[in-house]
Amino acid sequence: MFKKHAYYDSLTRIANRLRIDEWLEKKLKAFEDKREGFSIIFFDIDHFKSVNDSFGHKVGDEVLVELAQLIQQHLTSRELFGRWGGEEFIIISSMAGEETVKLAEDIRKVVANHHFKGAGNLTASFGVTHSKPGDNIDSLLNRADKGLYRCKNCGRNQVSYIK
Repeated sequence: MFKKHAYYDSLTRIANRLRIDEWLEKKLKAFEDKREGFSIIFFDIDHFKSVNDSFGHKVGDEVLVELAQLIQQHLTSRELFGRWGGEEFIIISSMAGEETVKLAEDIRKVVANHHFKGAGNLTASFGVTHSKPGDNIDSLLNRADKGLYRCKNCGRNQVSYIK
């Protein structure tokens, strides 16, 4: 019972950072031992601060919950999904690079076409990378984060793949 609470974000009811770290460690070990590659999609809501500023934190929280539910509907058993923190989320996929880019692009479109209760239309930016020999959690996340910030600097509402 306590372990379940320790692993899930109390607001969105999806995995939290503690659980995500465990998943990443397991995936990295499987990659090292068996060469089972995987990819990660790191994303956040564009201009989320303006949602909180314009509509209040209650609506901001509702947007995060709605987004988590929306994303979960578009994932399969090959993906693990969690809230990294704030408005940042992560998907760990058993798919390889280009397939994961397509998944991220599909999710980007789903978010952009969704009308969020209380906040209207929003967009998100996505950084995608895949496992490489010698990776650790930091190197993997740094590449995905680099992709995310490339999107932010190039107009947002995009997917960027960093090999």
